[in-house]
Amino acid sequence: MDVQLRAAQSSSELMALVEKGLPRFDVANIVVAFTCAPKTDAGKDMASLDPFPAWAALKEKLIENADMLEPRGMSMTAYAAARLLFGSPQLLSALATAGARRAFDFGVTDVAKGCWAFAKLRYVDDPLAQNFWKSVVPAAVQKVRSARFVDIS
Repeated sequence: MDVQLRAAQSSSELMALVEKGLPRFDVANIVVAFTCAPKTDAGKDMASLDPFPAWAALKEKLIENADMLEPRGMSMTAYAAARLLFGSPQLLSALATAGARRAFDFGVTDVAKGCWAFAKLRYVDDPLAQNFWKSVVPAAVQKVRSARFVDIS
């Protein structure tokens, strides 16, 4: 299913796959579907996705499962949310909690994506965001010293 989701060329194609598969999606499938959305939306701030009931259902499932995300899933989700300008307080709170809890498990790219996403969405002053920042800064200092850098754009 992940291969099909990643291959979707349009929002309608992606949402058709989500509508068909969402009842069987595990957390990883939810993350992949959500992180494919910015590519198909092409900078339209979710305008190409909002008409689809499957999009609302996917966002709801993502929020329900966000606290269970591992570091890569958390950073990918935060990055995709920022690219979509999806600043749901429930999602950001759950991502910040998961990120703070697992900050030292992040790779350098996870740190970069998570930090960039929260900054882009201006998620800075909320107490959960502050806890994320306090947790991730020491992790970033440690990770950057041994990092192999890749382009995250």
